Amino acid sequence: MSKGGKREYQVGKFWLGREDESSSWYIYWYDARKRKTRRKTTHEESFERAKELIDEHYYASRTQIKAAPVDADIRKILSNYWLEHGRTLTAAQVINSAILSFTKFIDLEEDAGRVIGLTMLSDLTPRYIRRYIAWRLTHSIRVVHNEEGEVVKVRASKKDISPNTVQTYVKYIRAAINWAYKNGDISICPYIPGLSRYELNGPRTAFISIEMMADALTYAHTHKMDYLFKFIICSIGTIARPQTVLELHVGSQMDWTQGLLDLNPPKRRMTSKRRPVVAVPELLVKWLKKESGYFVQYNNDQVKSIKKSWRTMRTELKWPTDIITKTIRHSIAKTLRTNSALKKKYGFIIDPWELSGHMGHQAAGGLEITEGYAQYVPDTESTVIQGLNAYFKELEQAVDFDLHPKCTQKSESEQIDIQEKTCQLIE
Repeated sequence: MSKGGKREYQVGKFWLGREDESSSWYIYWYDARKRKTRRKTTHEESFERAKELIDEHYYASRTQIKAAPVDADIRKILSNYWLEHGRTLTAAQVINSAILSFTKFIDLEEDAGRVIGLTMLSDLTPRYIRRYIAWRLTHSIRVVHNEEGEVVKVRASKKDISPNTVQTYVKYIRAAINWAYKNGDISICPYIPGLSRYELNGPRTAFISIEMMADALTYAHTHKMDYLFKFIICSIGTIARPQTVLELHVGSQMDWTQGLLDLNPPKRRMTSKRRPVVAVPELLVKWLKKESGYFVQYNNDQVKSIKKSWRTMRTELKWPTDIITKTIRHSIAKTLRTNSALKKKYGFIIDPWELSGHMGHQAAGGLEITEGYAQYVPDTESTVIQGLNAYFKELEQAVDFDLHPKCTQKSESEQIDIQEKTCQLIE
C-alpha cells in the first residue's frame, strides 16, 4: 500500500487514510517544502468522526491563513515588537533608538506628502528604506522626555552617523517586521535592504601606538581624571569593548580563587557580542584588588559614558577624530599580533586562537567545529597575558609616573589594618 493509504475522504490538500498496523484514521498531506507526505493521527477508529476532524483541521488552516493580513500599520508593528520583545533584550536601548529614529522619519515622509495617510507595511519599498538610510546617515536623534520619563518629542539634527550604526538600526527594523510575521500579525515580509559592504566602514585604520597610549594615561593622570585613567587601564588589560569596561563590577565579576574575570555581568543575557571569562594581567590585578564595586567610578557613582571626556582628551592631544574608545581594543589586538619588536624583546608569540577567545570572537570555518570540542579556556600563562604584561611594561617605561595604584593589596589574605597603615606611610 502506498504511503498515506487509500484516499477514503479528501478536503483541500488533506485526506484520510489508514496504515496497515493501525486501526486509527490519519490525516495526510503533502509537504512541498520538505518534499514528502506527512501525517497526524486523529486517534479515532470511527470514519464519520474522522471526517469531522479533518473538516475542522482544514477550516482551521484556512482561517489561520486568512487571519494574518497582508498589510498593517508600521507604527503598530514597531510598538508591538518593542512592548512584547524588544525591551526585554540586552540591546533594548539601541532597539529603542532604532524605533524612535525610524518613527521620526515616517513622520517626516508623511508631512512631506510622500506617503498618503498612515504609513503601512506596503509602503516600505526598497526605495523607501534607502531614503531612510540616506537620511539617517546625515541626522542624529535627540529624544525629549517629560517628568514621568515618557517620550514627548523626537528631534532630528544634522550630523554624520557611522554607516555601521545605521546598519544596526536597519537590522532592528527588519527584526520588528519578522517578529510580526512570526506571530501571525502579517502574512508577508517585505524586503528590507541594508547598506552594501561598499557603503559600510572599511577595514579599521585608526590606531593608538604605545607612545600615544602613554600620552593618554599622562593626560588622565595630569588632569586627575581617575575614572578615565582606570578606563584606559582596564580597556588595555581586558581588550574588551568600552561598554563592557564601564559595566564591570569587580565584586560580582572577579573570581579571586581562580584569578579569572567574567566580563559578562550576572543575569545579563549573552548576545552575539560575546563577553568571555578572561585571565587578567599583573597590573590590572593590582588595580582590581583596590576596588570592590564598579571599576570605573566618578564621585562613587558608576560612569555610564566616557565619550565626552574622550573627545576632550582627543582634541587636547590632537588625535584624528576616527580614534574612538573602541580603538583601544583594536590597537591592543593589532599590537600583540604585529609588533615584532615587542614580541622579540619579551620573547612571546601570540596564539591567534587564544587572542580570539580572549576577545570573545567565535571561531569560524574549520575551527568552528573544533571549538565545539575544545572551547577556549582562559589561562594566566597564555600568550595573550604574556603579551599584555609586556605591553604594560612598555607603558611604564614611556611615562614618568607609576602606573600601579598607590595602595594595593599584595594578596587576598592581607588584613585591612595593614593596608591602611601602608596608605598612611605613602601619604
